[in-house]
Amino acid sequence: MKISRRKFLTVFLAVALAVGAFWWYRQSGSESLEQRYKLQTIERGDITQTVSANGTLNPIVLVNVGTQVSGTVTRLYVDFNDKVEKGQALLELDDRLLAAQARQSAANVVNVSAAVDLARANEARMQALFKEEYVSRQELEQAVQTRRSSEAQLAQAKAAADKDEGNLRYATIRSP
Repeated sequence: MKISRRKFLTVFLAVALAVGAFWWYRQSGSESLEQRYKLQTIERGDITQTVSANGTLNPIVLVNVGTQVSGTVTRLYVDFNDKVEKGQALLELDDRLLAAQARQSAANVVNVSAAVDLARANEARMQALFKEEYVSRQELEQAVQTRRSSEAQLAQAKAAADKDEGNLRYATIRSP
């Protein structure tokens, strides 16, 4: 029985391929874990690696800074992304108009205070004249009403002065 050359080569290649595959499988399976993987004991430490990326950074806490009064910025104490402390002055607004308003309110308090003093003196005079029956009850009541009105105007002037002083303090914007 004669085997053809083609069949012989086919069988020979199949056997050689099977032997090669078996040898490769044995070699790869015989490695230990240490030979296959690089093992290292764990150590605690800092990771130092530089990362470069494009994108947008968003802050953890975003604080909107607003003002109680409006005006032109005259001084800017900090710049974008500067680190600031609590209560640190960030900027100042032009306070000339606010200072003038505060002075005007203070002068108004003095003026109304003088009017209150005059109304009190006039009421005391009317009380004395009413006891002697030189003035009518209506004139006395009008003096009492004038004193009360003057005192109310004084309270209003003091409140306006306090408000204007507060607005003047608001001209310096501080960090929250």
